[in-house]
Amino acid sequence: EADIRTFHFIIRLLKIFYRRINLDVIYSEFSRIIHEELDYIQEAKNAAAFARNFSDNPKIRIPAVYWPFTTSKVLTLEFLDGAKITDIDAIDAQGIDRKEVARDLAEAYCQMFFTDGLFHGDPHPGNIFVRPGPEIVLVDFGMVDRISTPKKEGLRRGFTAIVERDSLGLVRALVDMGFIPLTRNLQPLVQFVDRIFAKYRDISPGEFKAMDIEEMGNDIMEALRLSPSIQIPNDFILFGRVMGMLNGLGSQLDPDT
Repeated sequence: EADIRTFHFIIRLLKIFYRRINLDVIYSEFSRIIHEELDYIQEAKNAAAFARNFSDNPKIRIPAVYWPFTTSKVLTLEFLDGAKITDIDAIDAQGIDRKEVARDLAEAYCQMFFTDGLFHGDPHPGNIFVRPGPEIVLVDFGMVDRISTPKKEGLRRGFTAIVERDSLGLVRALVDMGFIPLTRNLQPLVQFVDRIFAKYRDISPGEFKAMDIEEMGNDIMEALRLSPSIQIPNDFILFGRVMGMLNGLGSQLDPDT
């Protein structure tokens, strides 16, 4: 509750500077997710769902739930050890291919986003471990979220447009997913996306991390100028956080990619 009150205070401050952005949806979404994290029965059900989804993938391990010893206040899981995913020295010492780990993690999240519609929402280093194989162990399923079938289709179209440098396709996908309101003239936004593709699309995670924050902020403000009603839909708030965290992990595991 203290975290939620602090977050609410921060949101109130940000609203002074970013009045055109509906920041209240961010506050309400994280409040919901944080409260759900406190129910260990629900977390156990989440863990069991992920175990089913990855049952045919030997590269992803999910701890089994010991249901006789699990309650709403106590969660009992199978113990799985491994090196923390950011412990590069330990991973290298075991002869594990870091590039393969980065690829396997990305493929696992692609499955979550585009196929399962259920994704692990807290991929910080303390929740992901690496074992020889390589094998990735995911733990802590209190913060998860779901993506509806229409939103999964929108994501597939959006990512395909990015790969194909299809600016109009990306803008249309963002409209369909609720990020951008439909207007008569999308051409200014399409031209803006063309410039963003030229600037960001081919840089590595390490290069992106080193970019000037002010410069990226200016790009965001330009997008808001072109379309003042740009919003992040509730069901994509956690998704955006996860993408940022995965970018950071990727840059550590494989800085050259």
